[in-house]
Amino acid sequence: MELGRLYRAAVSALRGLGAVVGQRSATEHPLRPAGILKGVTGATFQKSPGDRFRTRSSFDDATPHQLALGAVRPIKPCRSHHGFTLVELLVVISVIGILMALLLPAVHLVRKAARKIQCASHLRQQTLAVHHFAQVTGGKFPELALVSPKVTMSFHNLILPYLEQGDIYNLTYGFAMETEEAYFPRLGHDVEIPGYPINVPAGYNKTFWATYGRIPLYICPSDDLLDTPHYPASAFGHESRPAFYSSYAASYLLLGEDRRPIDQQCYCDFHCRQNGDPRDGSWKSKYNLRNLPDGTTNTIMLGEYSRSTEVNWTHPAMVHPLPYSPMFGFIVPDHPCCSYLEHWHNISLEAEKPPVKNSNWSFYRASTPHSGVMTGALVDGSVRSFSVDMDEQVWLKLLKPADVNSIGDN
Repeated sequence: MELGRLYRAAVSALRGLGAVVGQRSATEHPLRPAGILKGVTGATFQKSPGDRFRTRSSFDDATPHQLALGAVRPIKPCRSHHGFTLVELLVVISVIGILMALLLPAVHLVRKAARKIQCASHLRQQTLAVHHFAQVTGGKFPELALVSPKVTMSFHNLILPYLEQGDIYNLTYGFAMETEEAYFPRLGHDVEIPGYPINVPAGYNKTFWATYGRIPLYICPSDDLLDTPHYPASAFGHESRPAFYSSYAASYLLLGEDRRPIDQQCYCDFHCRQNGDPRDGSWKSKYNLRNLPDGTTNTIMLGEYSRSTEVNWTHPAMVHPLPYSPMFGFIVPDHPCCSYLEHWHNISLEAEKPPVKNSNWSFYRASTPHSGVMTGALVDGSVRSFSVDMDEQVWLKLLKPADVNSIGDN
């Protein structure tokens, strides 16, 4: 009897001591996993919703001898392992693939729309440059080709100062005056501009413009011809396209129809003025902003023109008989004085027809890299989209500044 009471008292004391020590261990050892606390007896205490600590051991069934030898072992915590199965991983990959297939076309359409907006912005800024030019010249349009005894330059050269490109304009114009290089497209061919070396292989276009003539506002971001190989990349050090390439052109019937007719000397270019010919060899407009017969809202001034890789925005119309000038609406006159004119005449017969896709280009006909529409700018500064399927008569009314007909909302 007495021994039984002593046994039970000893077990009760050991349990109480284990609980107290376990509580102290939780306070003194914060890094020990929560809910797993060991007392001095080796018993494991686990945190439960009801009690802060609950002793789980075999104390009730243990003998004093077992307790003394430490034979009662604590219960080890059970750890669960989580991960992806192969099936789950394949399902996730499939879902990601489906989402990408749905999103990629949408992303492509957004990028395409953004490029078209940027293209329209480029034309808008060029139109504003023409208006600024007119403000300082009494309402006159820039010449499609300015020909003087000292210099011959293109429409796109003349509007450079109004496109925040005054530095390159002043540099080249000053150098042309110094060296008496009258024909702007040849600038740097014979004498390099100091500080602007031209290192291209023999047979390539060795001019200042081919290397340094890149004007971002003259390039449509959708122009697929920019990615068409033409020159080796090493030829110009930066890309396969000469820097003078342009995606845009000016309307011949608006800006260049007032010109000298072809005579027995064929095209009278800059050499005529240098040789003392008193006649003006410029290609200029018959009108100005104040007396445009059809009005500024019914006449197209600028549009896209990506007919070939040889487009050169520094070429002043055809004052020099080369067909690289960025202009549209010009049918090359046929004349017996020059055999090559017959060929150019035949391939430019469609120049006054509505715009076409780049892949169907022809000489001096508006063309576009966009799907189904060409971006163009009217004289009033507005930028419009013109369908490649538009009525030919409507296009002619836009193209001709003096047919005294309004296109209305067409």
